This record gives sequence, C-alpha cells and structure tokens, in this order.
Amino acid sequence: MIRRPPRSTPKPSSAASDVYKRQFQKIAESETICLDKTGTLTEGTASVSGFVLAQGSQASAQELLRIVASVERGSQHPFSLPFLDLASSQNLELVWPTTFRYFPGKGIMASVETELSEYSVLVGNISLLEDHGVEHSALVSEIEAMGADGLAVVLVAIDGKLSGVYGIKNAVKSGANRVVSELNNAGYRNILVSGDREEITRPFGLNLGISEIHSSMLPDDKAALVRELQVEAAGSVVMIGDGMNDAPALAQADVGIAVVQASALAQSSATVNLLNSDLSQVNDLFRLSKRVMKVTKQNVLWAFLYNIVLLPVAAGAGYLIYLLVGSGDGGSPIPWLFSETWLLNPTAAAAAMALSSVSVVANSLRIQGFK
Repeated sequence: MIRRPPRSTPKPSSAASDVYKRQFQKIAESETICLDKTGTLTEGTASVSGFVLAQGSQASAQELLRIVASVERGSQHPFSLPFLDLASSQNLELVWPTTFRYFPGKGIMASVETELSEYSVLVGNISLLEDHGVEHSALVSEIEAMGADGLAVVLVAIDGKLSGVYGIKNAVKSGANRVVSELNNAGYRNILVSGDREEITRPFGLNLGISEIHSSMLPDDKAALVRELQVEAAGSVVMIGDGMNDAPALAQADVGIAVVQASALAQSSATVNLLNSDLSQVNDLFRLSKRVMKVTKQNVLWAFLYNIVLLPVAAGAGYLIYLLVGSGDGGSPIPWLFSETWLLNPTAAAAAMALSSVSVVANSLRIQGFK
C-alpha cells in the first residue's frame, strides 16, 4: 500500500495522482535495496533458545525471566515477544516498569519493582552494557557460542552486574530466499543492514545470497549508509524494514517499505506499507512500478504522435489543400469527415478527441491484468 497524501492537500485527486506517479517512478528507477534483518527477513515469532545464568546473579532463573519480561512489556522490538510468551507459559506474574528508557539499536534501561526488591535493569546487546560500564567477560565464551549457533544474544544486567544471557532464535521468513534470489536475478544491488553482530549477520546474509553486509548498525548508521548510497548510486535507493531502529533509514531512503506488523514509527516513516507477511509483494511492487511507468510512457508517446498528426487537420490543413488544388466537381470524397471546402467536420473532430482519451484509458487498463 502506497501511503496516501495528507487529507488537507489541495485538489486531492490531481495531487494524489501526482504523488503516486512520483513514487511509482522512484520504485521503477531503483537499483539499490537495503534490507533489515530482524522482523523483515526473519519471522516475527522469535523464541528463547538458550539461556545462561551468571554466577552470583541477584535473581534466580525464573525471577530473572520475570524481570526481563516485565521490562519488555514496554518495548515494541520483535525480541520482546519471546520473553513475554515464555513468561506466560510459566504463568509468571508480570509488573510494569516504573521507569523505562529505550536506546535505539542497543536495548532498554528500566526500573522494576517486585515484592522481593526493586531492580535497576539493563536488557540489550553488548554495546548497551559497555556504555553503562557493565563487565560481561565472565560469560564471553557462552556469548560467542550462541552467536556461532546463529542466535541473537540478549544480555541482562541488574544493578550494574551481569545476571544472565539469553539466545534468541529467529527463523528465516518463509519465501525470503526466493525473494532475494529474484531480486539478485533482476540486477538489484542487495545490502543487508542489521544491528546484530558480524558473526550472526554474515552467515545469515550469505545463506540468503546477500554478499554485501553491514553489521552492528545503529539507527543513525543505517540512515547514514542510505545517504552514502544515494550519492554513489545512479538510481533510487530503497530501504525495507519494520522496527523503530529502521525509521530514520526508511525516512531517508528514496523509497521506504515497511513490512507487516511494523512499528507505528516505521509505518509513518515509510512510503509503502505491506499489508501482509508475504515478502513476494516486494518483487510484485517493483514489477508493477516498472509496468506502470512503461504504460505511462506509451500513453505519452501515443498522445504526442496522435496530436502531431491530427492537430494540423483540426487547424484547417484540409482547407489549405482546397485553396491550392480545389476540390473538383464532386466536393469532398469523405463528406462525413470533411466539408466541401475540406474543413474538418465538427462531429468527426469530437469523435477523434474522444478516441484519443479512450485509447489512452484502454491502454492503461492493461495494468489490471498484472500478475
């Protein structure tokens, strides 16, 4: 779905048509596609696949899960769902965090108060813990092992000390391999951009057939990369994403595409919002845009040639011939088209004008047969 222009736009019909035409043109001219990983190329239903409790943790494994799930209640990140689902399956009673701060591309800092104690909690990646001076070397081997298994690593610290590490499994979205393969075959330059670490994103991207991979990307890094590509690329740059971390890049790109279940910020930043999880819609959008632009050019060319031929006739070219050579004894050989002085019959002129519009509309209707 291409985002509609604001309701306050003057002359909505013509303005909307102009907006759609420009967007279809940008999509048709695109050459470079940046794809987010989590939630875009992976299923939205991730699961907790690994866990290690740090030695000396203030909370037990169950209490730690309860704390993390309580923190994630305020998050829109796809990785919040596996913690909430796991806590629900264990019938854990959650609380709302008393304070909550989100660090784009890194994680969450929050305060959680339970009947046992009040905790200052960090939930996120290694960068988040390093920024807050939390040491994680005690579990570095476990962290590397999870990364080697293709799991996204989520670290938890309580009151400034590492408490545990979770490994999140996020399967490749159905049809993602085929979509990327078709984009590669169509000649697009595909780039994987992700906030995950290199050891996770590289094998993931290579498995999909994407060789250009950018890891550990913060939201501003993604937007900066799009800006660089816009300078060096000949055509439009497309960004496909789903989360808050993708919003700056979606807004910066010539065409931003938000996948289904994207955050509200991502949807408002994007040019196009997909209405379901079928990634093949991306390829359909590119092919449809090229079809629309092809038909548009055909219509412009046809209208131009049609008017080049018939405008002189409408302006009285036949009368000039009549003055030069005369009409003979029989008058016009085509009385329903020309008068005796070879002026264009008004009825024929009206029919010719209508035929021009009908032919353009008929050619445009061929788009309805797009598959």
